Amino acid sequence: MAEGRALEILVLFDNSTSMILPAIRPSGELVSLWDVAVMELERFCTDPRSEGISLALKYFGTECSADFYSTPDVPMGALPEHGAAIAASLANTSPFAETATRPALEGALQYMQKRASAAGNTARQVVLLVTDGYPDEADCPNNSTQAVSAVAAQGLAGPISIATYAFVTVTGILLDEIASAGGTGKTVLADLGNPGALANALASVRDQELSLLPCTYDLPPAFFSDVNDPGLVNLIQDGVAVPHVAAQSDCGERTVGWYYDDAEKPQQILTCAATCGGLKSAARVQVQLSCPTVVI
Repeated sequence: MAEGRALEILVLFDNSTSMILPAIRPSGELVSLWDVAVMELERFCTDPRSEGISLALKYFGTECSADFYSTPDVPMGALPEHGAAIAASLANTSPFAETATRPALEGALQYMQKRASAAGNTARQVVLLVTDGYPDEADCPNNSTQAVSAVAAQGLAGPISIATYAFVTVTGILLDEIASAGGTGKTVLADLGNPGALANALASVRDQELSLLPCTYDLPPAFFSDVNDPGLVNLIQDGVAVPHVAAQSDCGERTVGWYYDDAEKPQQILTCAATCGGLKSAARVQVQLSCPTVVI
């Protein structure tokens, strides 16, 4: 199977006391906003379309130290297997805290920058800030919307750019300033009073982020150990070979093809722009070894 660039998401989850406010399910059942949020996040984790992305979870927060938030409560792991750890953590957590948004986002971005800088990690990292209220300087020093926006801007402009999404789970709250600074435009509305809204919003961002990933695939270890011949590689989309072109300059506006990052000492398979959409919608993408390369 072709190993493409991965997506890693850190969910920064507000567990402030306001999350215990009641919400009425369509069945008439009275539950808390927290209960609804837990169900919606678990639904996202078990969504078949989330398979293969990696997720970490961090709650915030009364603590006003960024270092406290630089270690997730649930570390990064691939869905759907990792969904069980997320669900167990949510089941054992209750809303009780304040809204220390600024240090929480600082710590979250520190964690993601560290992951992004690790050798061999080519994944795209994003932070999803999920909250039901504005940052409040009564909770932590320098905890204003402007201060949080500055932190989001630093994450976007960092050595490795990390975007921040601002989800709000109640109506009437807008965090556009934070979202804009984090490179994601506007607040993502995910009203917990509207069944499915949070899960659908999470899915929408997931799909958007996946669409931004380039169609780039690593050559598998067996190429280097057993083949080591650039002329004996094919990229297979749903059982059909995608033709090879010599270089990116040979990719026309409508050319379907792939090429190497380095023709002499390749490490990755890169694709023409017109090819990427089809690969993302394919049921299966494979790297085939030891057969003569199909050229355009």
